[in-house]
Amino acid sequence: MYKQDLLLIKKLGVNAYRFSIEWSRVEPTEGVFNVESINHYQEIIDELLVNNIEPFVTIHHFTHPLWFNKRYSWHKGESVDRFCHYEIKN
Repeated sequence: MYKQDLLLIKKLGVNAYRFSIEWSRVEPTEGVFNVESINHYQEIIDELLVNNIEPFVTIHHFTHPLWFNKRYSWHKGESVDRFCHYEIKN
């Protein structure tokens, strides 16, 4: 689907595109990373760059995995370290 969107973006003359990476898609279970999802996001970035469109990636956009909410949530100090682990993987 993103390739069709990319064609529309190019047609409009847009030179930058912001999109979000869904944490729960990339790390559905704590410590288990979905390589297929990571590769999908990388493909999007690669296609944007090939077409001279600058990607602006939002690493966290309002949502996080259910396991994170149950174990850490944002009110615990260790949540920042856990988020950094996810961010480094991306």
